[in-house]
Amino acid sequence: MRLGGFCVSVFLAAILLAPFGHSGNAQAGVVANWDKSSRSWNNSHMTRIKAAMQEAGHRVEGDGAISTAALKISSVYLIGEPVATPSAGELTLLAEFVKSGGMIFVFGDTGIDLPTYNSLLAGIGSTIAFTTTTVGTSSALPEGRFTEGPSKISGSTLSVTSGNGTTGGFLVDNNYVRYEQIGAGYVVAFGDRIDHNDVISDTNAKLLLNLVSFAVGPNVPIPAVSPLGIVLAALLLAGLAAVGIARRR
Repeated sequence: MRLGGFCVSVFLAAILLAPFGHSGNAQAGVVANWDKSSRSWNNSHMTRIKAAMQEAGHRVEGDGAISTAALKISSVYLIGEPVATPSAGELTLLAEFVKSGGMIFVFGDTGIDLPTYNSLLAGIGSTIAFTTTTVGTSSALPEGRFTEGPSKISGSTLSVTSGNGTTGGFLVDNNYVRYEQIGAGYVVAFGDRIDHNDVISDTNAKLLLNLVSFAVGPNVPIPAVSPLGIVLAALLLAGLAAVGIARRR
């Protein structure tokens, strides 16, 4: 078969097979939890958001130490109401994790020990800080990088409990959630829980899922051919082979 004829055949094959393929989502995130957190997505009070993450294809790791191995496989690292400040070496690992594209969640609470939280945030290079101000309401979410996809939740309102105010970074709502980009990654600070079973709402879950999806990165389309497409490809290749044999005789 001449090269021109072969190219035409390949082109026709592509046209025939295109309608029978589909794309799948190849991306799934891993959420790791610091074992010095007083709460994580493995606690009994966080079963709903853990289930939502797993249903979306993400994996929630068990609680563990801050380590190179844990951070290497993770898209998101969760620090929920920490009872200690990471060591200098651990803060270095967290800072490198964020700069290279990871995302860290820091959940506050009312009556927190401000130095513990703010030393942690400053240690990973963030300008976000918790304050003594108490916040207990959330405004309608504006359009932004975390509220438009995968789920559009702009205009909706988070379900929240009383928590600590924050400063610095950029607001996700009126003052309950803030984020900051550091290098290629992000730090997200929450005034208090929005993942707890007694406050979790559809909007809360979708915001957290949006954040994890953002940390993972865009979906990668995987071409997949349907059974009908496979049959057509086989017939087409058989026909091309027959033509080639006939021309060589």
